Amino acid sequence: MNNPIQQEPEMQELKRRHSIAAAPQIETNDELRASTRDADTMLSMTVLLLACLALAALAHVFVS
Repeated sequence: MNNPIQQEPEMQELKRRHSIAAAPQIETNDELRASTRDADTMLSMTVLLLACLALAALAHVFVS
């Protein structure tokens, strides 16, 4: 008999393999370095860092 409980781990393994195979390829180091040197990327990262610092300071004020 096919027991659905016994088949569940097998189905999860198949789904995991399928999702890994469907994932996009990882960028090479050269592509990654080029994208982090882009002016827009640097500006975005700087703004994101400042926003995180501002949220951390705000959280510190409310906790204190």
